[in-house]
Amino acid sequence: MDKKSREILEKSKKIKSKAELEKVVKQEKQLKVQKNKLLRKKILTIGGISLAAVTVIVLVGILISSCSSGGTPKEEEKKTKAVVETTKGSFTIQLDYEKALSVVNNFIRNAEAGLYDGSYFHEILPGMKIQGGYPETDKRPQGVGAYDIIEFVSNDLTHAKYSVCAPAMDEKDSKGNITRSGLSKTQFYVLLSDQIALDGKDTVFGKIIDGANVVDELAKLDTVEQGEKNKYNIDQTEKSRPKNPEQAKIIKVKITQ
Repeated sequence: MDKKSREILEKSKKIKSKAELEKVVKQEKQLKVQKNKLLRKKILTIGGISLAAVTVIVLVGILISSCSSGGTPKEEEKKTKAVVETTKGSFTIQLDYEKALSVVNNFIRNAEAGLYDGSYFHEILPGMKIQGGYPETDKRPQGVGAYDIIEFVSNDLTHAKYSVCAPAMDEKDSKGNITRSGLSKTQFYVLLSDQIALDGKDTVFGKIIDGANVVDELAKLDTVEQGEKNKYNIDQTEKSRPKNPEQAKIIKVKITQ
């Protein structure tokens, strides 16, 4: 019995009339009602705190799960592969964002604009590389051509077999020395063998992860002399242009996750 109840009990012992008794009983009932209200209020307060705590725990769990599953949704949705469909079949390039971000972004913009669709591998050097990415004039947006360049990117990726690279554009300085002014804005090549001598000169921005046999088939095509030195910046007597360009055609380049 609490203090208040004891006080009421002591008062009841001194009751001398029915009216006084009713008054004491009424006070006792009021005390019980107040106790019940206070108890309900405490329960609601504790329940509210518990619900808030559970909500916080759930949100933290979701955040941890998101971080452990590979980062933000944008990063998970990043397009990291290019499927190159040719007349000999398709091959897939794994693009290297980490080591060649600007070159990869440039390649993706070209591909998604349909720049490579209908072009062909214009230089085939068996045992070394196949090179393409020079769109026909009527499909080339203004400002993008064989001699347009982007900033040179230096990375530590070696020019290994089946690497995909952006060629540097050569220029001569005032003394006649050849310098690397930047990378071709549209052209790219696939290596058919290790070419470590090109490390630091051209830029690797991806590698073939599927369909390497298609690259090998393209490299077997019959070739003739270029005959058009200025078009591709290649020696016109070099026997590297496909005899039948239709057999070396790039039908479409599709960028995927």
